[in-house]
Amino acid sequence: MAPQARRPPGVPTIEAIKGLYGSAQANLYDYYEIATRCHEYVLNNSTEEMISLGYSLRSGGINLDVRPIKHNLFIWDVEEFKNRTSIFEFINNPSSIELNEVNRHKYRSILYTIQKSIESFLDLKVDAQQARKVVGEVFQGFVSEIFKTKQCLTLGGGVSFTIPAIQTEDTEEDQEDHKVKLSFDLLVRKFGSIRNADFQETDIICGVKTTTKDRGNMFFVDRYLYHQTQTTRPKFIAVCLNDVQRKKNRLRQTVGVSFTFLPGHFKLYEHVFGQLDGYYFIDPPPRFEETALMRENLNTMDKLMLDHLPIWHSNA
Repeated sequence: MAPQARRPPGVPTIEAIKGLYGSAQANLYDYYEIATRCHEYVLNNSTEEMISLGYSLRSGGINLDVRPIKHNLFIWDVEEFKNRTSIFEFINNPSSIELNEVNRHKYRSILYTIQKSIESFLDLKVDAQQARKVVGEVFQGFVSEIFKTKQCLTLGGGVSFTIPAIQTEDTEEDQEDHKVKLSFDLLVRKFGSIRNADFQETDIICGVKTTTKDRGNMFFVDRYLYHQTQTTRPKFIAVCLNDVQRKKNRLRQTVGVSFTFLPGHFKLYEHVFGQLDGYYFIDPPPRFEETALMRENLNTMDKLMLDHLPIWHSNA
């Protein structure tokens, strides 16, 4: 059932957006509520410059450039996006809907529009550096709330462990120097699991990034280092929004879009560090299905939430 209407009027504040990931009380509806106001503001206060390779490039606000928006994944109709009953039927109870390709696309479209509306609003309202920071934190919190719709607990932070190969007879103080802290974006557990920070076989360590451009390799490195030093085998997965950016000429004028996902690097990381248990995009890069290997190891967000996660939980 969709939540009762409680949408405050007007343009959201930056503090309200920051409060999404800074409050333990914020939930998925809070993200959606703010996203609807961001959505309307973006469409009313930016103009479309061009469409490039299926992405709308809009401009306006203090940064001038809004990050590319996937034209056929974004919900452009304001009233359609405000339809809470339709939106939450897909997000909260997708098992009641036939999981055909049309509905899978709609599921991703809803998630994409919520995140992209907030992201585009920030592009219009704050400087680029602040926008990047807040967008990343909002996306991490948003993904956490998506997991909660599937009866999951989510924790963030890190876990410390001692590297067995260098355990010695040193003093307790010296032993602290042999400890490593593995930071993670989200630790995902089936609802009802214990809340301690020690990893369990049924845990999912989830890396969350809006783009893999700068730190996509760390998904693999974290898994590799952990597997080299520990015997417990939680799942390691990655969740990404997209891998696309504006393409500019020497005069810094936008001439289209370019894609930052590098298939060769992806294959290299898998070869050197081993495969992740899952690598998921809300808006997948256009080349992610070009080989049989990548079709097997890269998926869209609907596959994680509607297919893989229920199987993992049933086997837990």
